[in-house]
Amino acid sequence: AHDEIDGVFIDGIVKTDRRYLPVKNHGKAYLATANELRDRLPAGKILIGNALRARTPNKNGYLEHLEYLDGSYLEGWGHKRNLAPSLDLMSAALKQGRIVMLNGAPRNMNKRKYNRMRNLDDRYDYLGKPEIISFSLGFFLLVAEPHAYLSYHSGVDAHPRMLAVFDNTRFEAITRKLGKPLGDYVKNGNEYTREFEYLKVWVNLKTTQAVLTVKVPSGQPSESPSASDWPTSQPSESPSLTGRPSSLPSGHPSILPSEAPFVSIQPSPIPSASPSISSTPSTQPSEKVMLDWPMSMSLSYHQYDT
Repeated sequence: AHDEIDGVFIDGIVKTDRRYLPVKNHGKAYLATANELRDRLPAGKILIGNALRARTPNKNGYLEHLEYLDGSYLEGWGHKRNLAPSLDLMSAALKQGRIVMLNGAPRNMNKRKYNRMRNLDDRYDYLGKPEIISFSLGFFLLVAEPHAYLSYHSGVDAHPRMLAVFDNTRFEAITRKLGKPLGDYVKNGNEYTREFEYLKVWVNLKTTQAVLTVKVPSGQPSESPSASDWPTSQPSESPSLTGRPSSLPSGHPSILPSEAPFVSIQPSPIPSASPSISSTPSTQPSEKVMLDWPMSMSLSYHQYDT
């Protein structure tokens, strides 16, 4: 049990129940092995799996695997049919104290233009544009709470010649201050909204558009015609998990540090399909305020607080 190893990651859990595998009852054999691994892990080490996945033969989205896992990496959520059920899966896991590591990608980008860029700084500037970063970030912020992580990137190859974008600390939209959440997300058809101290989040799952509206320094929102029209109903309660990892291991500063900078988000341009939503001036809180609501973003899982 090396001090610099935080735990174990299990990939491909969604494949353990595939009928085409040559060994019968493969899923049961895997589960027995996974439970043995859980039992043999030293105290304070975490066990993460690529488990949660919407719209699969598993009707529960493999949520039952969080009975032995401390959390799940989540990919394959970007198709429109997967968006709403993926929100439900993440919310269910987070509200039971599990870790969620969402794999986010740029949206609405011109790949041809991006691939022609031979300067890494230009690539970061391009992928940081509101119309490209806002949907993945807004989708994540709808359910973000303690133990929620986002990796926003265009690639994971760290070789300098690849010019891959994966350092989330270089995105102004991610490193600005967000503030405490003022409630859970609310749903109105395909539109989802959530409010933080310094930010309002609007996401349309049908059009895959998002608006991140920054508030004025006092913490009060700038004038927004749609603010009073937001729904007031809250999402239904998430299903409960009954497995062993009822709380995360303690003593992991690389996973859950007590203090770190948090974010608020720059405003995004208004999508044409949502004329009732308006962005506010990009004025930011004048002082950095350290708050007590941890969550994280980035491929390296940079931690920051509200």
